[in-house]
Amino acid sequence: MSDPGEQEPQQDPTRLDGPADDQELYEALGEQCGDLRPICQGDVFSGVTLPGFDEDHELVMLVGHPCTLREGPALRPRLQAAPVRSYQRVPARKWPTRDKKVFPLPGLDDAGHLAASLAETGMARREQLTYANRVVTLAPRAILLLQQRIVWNSAHTVVRLDTF
Repeated sequence: MSDPGEQEPQQDPTRLDGPADDQELYEALGEQCGDLRPICQGDVFSGVTLPGFDEDHELVMLVGHPCTLREGPALRPRLQAAPVRSYQRVPARKWPTRDKKVFPLPGLDDAGHLAASLAETGMARREQLTYANRVVTLAPRAILLLQQRIVWNSAHTVVRLDTF
């Protein structure tokens, strides 16, 4: 029996979820992405600079919800995307409490680490986003982690992964 004066530690209500390790994030990288999976939320594309942004990125991540990416089977003309830039390494164990305004993309760049900046987004044109320039597809659980961080950035509310 516990001491009545002792309080149980409370769970941090702002704590997000994170991956078990970096490899859990990716379904496919580079040429492995192929065209077997439709273009989806969390996909990263090369050779794209968002209008209104400085030329400080050439990678973007689709951040629009899957339901907003399409009109029937076709992609919409403009799709919400976040710039992907160099960023500090965020170990998997630190995801729940740190760097909540980005979606870390560890191991994608030989020169360092990358992250999608969720606090600043723009609109990419459908023509810019092809299977040929898709360089990352996220694993299903990683898409949920992305959605959780998008909601955090929009409303500073934590939605548990099982709710998505």
